[in-house]
Amino acid sequence: MWDLCIGQLAELVGGRLRLATLPPLGGLLEPIGELVFDSRQARQGSLFWAADDRSPGESCGFAAEAAYAERATGAVVSRRRLEPWAGCFSLEVESCDAALGRLAAWGRSQLDARGAQLIAVVGQGAGPAARAIRSIVAAAGREVCVAPTLPNWRQAAAWLAGLSGSRADQILWLEPEVFFQEFVNSPISHVCDPDIAVITSLSIDRAHRDANQRCPIQSTIPPLALLQRAKSVIAAGEDPLDRLPVQLESKLRMRTGPDESDVLVELIKQGINQLLRRESPELVGRTNGSPKSYDSQG
Repeated sequence: MWDLCIGQLAELVGGRLRLATLPPLGGLLEPIGELVFDSRQARQGSLFWAADDRSPGESCGFAAEAAYAERATGAVVSRRRLEPWAGCFSLEVESCDAALGRLAAWGRSQLDARGAQLIAVVGQGAGPAARAIRSIVAAAGREVCVAPTLPNWRQAAAWLAGLSGSRADQILWLEPEVFFQEFVNSPISHVCDPDIAVITSLSIDRAHRDANQRCPIQSTIPPLALLQRAKSVIAAGEDPLDRLPVQLESKLRMRTGPDESDVLVELIKQGINQLLRRESPELVGRTNGSPKSYDSQG
């Protein structure tokens, strides 16, 4: 959970801060509680954050007032003036989504400042892979946490902001459907900056494509800002092998072929252990049962 007060929030995201005539007890130093995006989930001390894609009335007025009614301490809104209720504050910004991206970037930077690592796992089976990686990192003697299920980029932004109070390594995992629909073009795609990116497979399930036409068929791996900024990449499974963009190939540390499930965990273990020790691991993978070495460009 973050360690953030009203004054710090206003400094981080900008905008116009308003305190009620009867302000929060701590004034600008009042701690901010849980970040919520649905006014119905607001609780005492929480902060309601509106979204740019709602109607002006819902985004900047009615939903915020409903959050106040549920005893939220503050509301972040755009496109209108919002007078805070007694004991509360409001923050009026040009874009709620852009401001949320800035807050997420701050949380990510705080993790770096504490010397902790962010590991991003993307692809089919990302959840089980993340749990396996958690065991690997813990066995290396490091404190580590796995992110909860993050169904959209706003929830991921809130999670990143919450990293400001953590000293543990963090594992963010995303199934490909969520990754492509929510993250590739989101305000936080450029702020995650994982220290290690583990790609399992970026193929999108055909049944999901048929049921949801908003998710385009991905014949190649597109330029992925969230992964391109990774310091090191471990690619596992058949999908990434021949279609990694050059930005990722130059950072590739280990990869394995489609029928290498028996060595996949061991390869990931070797790569992560070496990267956590700040070493440069040998770039080795296995394809069709035979060892194979790769140069830095794949």
